[in-house]
Amino acid sequence: MRQGCRREEAFLLDFYVNGTLRGAERDKVAAHLGSCSRCARQAAEMEQVGRALSLSGAGAAVPVPAAWPRAALAAGALLVLLAAAIGVVMTRGGASPRREPGRVTTLDLGAGGARGAPDILAVIPPEAVFVELIVSLTPEPGAAYALRLFDPEGARIFGPVPLGAWDSFGTARARLPAGIVRSEGRYRVEVEESARAGPHRRYDYHFQVGRAR
Repeated sequence: MRQGCRREEAFLLDFYVNGTLRGAERDKVAAHLGSCSRCARQAAEMEQVGRALSLSGAGAAVPVPAAWPRAALAAGALLVLLAAAIGVVMTRGGASPRREPGRVTTLDLGAGGARGAPDILAVIPPEAVFVELIVSLTPEPGAAYALRLFDPEGARIFGPVPLGAWDSFGTARARLPAGIVRSEGRYRVEVEESARAGPHRRYDYHFQVGRAR
């Protein structure tokens, strides 16, 4: 049994992530992710596993069910690969998962705005399920990176989550549930660098969420 959150929405995370929830159920889970950090973290982890499987060429990406304990993640990923290979996909109500237009909203935060420069203005459409953040810096060899998100009131609402897979241009991506950035205001993204030697460093990025028209 899933430990932690016992709300009905927590048991629908699998279907929310793979895109088979519709209408009121999807809206209900999205709203829950905005107030439950445990479920928001699980949804992001499931999406990251599914995205990694998709990039590996394993076929259709199927998210790891949130009911699996963290310690079983590796074994779970193997089962997901097998399921993808034979075309088994978790669905709800017989629907087939699909990538809906606007399902992922991408925000390229670059290396952070220069002092005095306006923040990136983001409008999160109602149909968005995930927000993908792109950050840039010069990664330190061997260092570990973690990302946190803070709301306009300064409260941490997401993370820390590991941030890795830096490309040759020094950029990395992180996905988070769109439901946690629905409120208007200025959000802060913090990337913490934990080097093998020397002090830890923190890099700040900001974006402004406006009202959809």
